[in-house]
Amino acid sequence: MENNFVTEPHGEDISWVTVRSQRDNLLAESDLMVLRALEASQMVPAALAEYRQALRDLPDSFASPEEVTWPQLAE
Repeated sequence: MENNFVTEPHGEDISWVTVRSQRDNLLAESDLMVLRALEASQMVPAALAEYRQALRDLPDSFASPEEVTWPQLAE
């Protein structure tokens, strides 16, 4: 018989959950910038695309949540 219990994150998992949550919020905030560019039939600025890619890659780019360096959107 297989156990199908859902467990709460703990220890380092909680930190990664926090990092992913913050990352998701930053991606959601930048969604509006992408939408504005697309609605104006413009290309998404390269700096914005690079920023969003860095955010998406964030969890895989660091060994632990404490090492995370947040990307900055170039103006």
